[in-house]
Amino acid sequence: MLTLISLTALAAPVCEPTTLTSSQPADGATDVSPTLAPMLAFEGFCGGDSTFAVTITPQGETTPAFDDTVATDLLTGPGGVRVWEGPSVTLEADTTYDVAVQGLTDGWTFSFTTGTAAATPVDPASILLAVDAADGYDQDQVRLVDATVSLDRPAGTPAILRFEDRELLLMAPGVDRATVTIATSVAQVCFTPTVRGLDGDWVDGAPACADVVDDSTVGGGGCSTGASEGWTLGLAGLFARR
Repeated sequence: MLTLISLTALAAPVCEPTTLTSSQPADGATDVSPTLAPMLAFEGFCGGDSTFAVTITPQGETTPAFDDTVATDLLTGPGGVRVWEGPSVTLEADTTYDVAVQGLTDGWTFSFTTGTAAATPVDPASILLAVDAADGYDQDQVRLVDATVSLDRPAGTPAILRFEDRELLLMAPGVDRATVTIATSVAQVCFTPTVRGLDGDWVDGAPACADVVDDSTVGGGGCSTGASEGWTLGLAGLFARR
């Protein structure tokens, strides 16, 4: 029987300011399809505004091509991460756009430039997951497994890593390696990646498995990513996608 636990359940709550941690398209992205479904990921939301506004405006102009007001209590995500997935938007080709998020903390702005090619669905064959290590150990009478995974996928795409029917963490665009800790006594762990294309569709890749190797020297647990930018999450607050 699989059990997922929070390794931070006993820690005192920490109220962090809201931050924009990642986006699709990414800041500075070029040759972006003019037909896209934007996505933003935040951390924080400890109090503060109940709504925020997202606008996408051609650079140098004042009239947005896209304008939406979002209720923060409708956003979902594991741990402290909250994800906004916008509807499909058709923009002008070969144009630089400024994205503004207003109403959370001080707000943020970033930009991207469209090209001419249409957004294409993610090919499941382009999603390649490997479980590099799965080290099992006992801690406080609980059997834990530290699993390190590597994920190859189309550039600029975020991904979700699942263990059975649970979504463990989000991997931001550019993050291709992560470590998760789960409480389980199984002899083999298997994970499934789900990648979001610019068209807004989530596509499953093939699962990857590894035998658990006993290692009493391993410890530390938690959840980490193997890149300088990404969403770093605990295992609390696991959620099911809509």
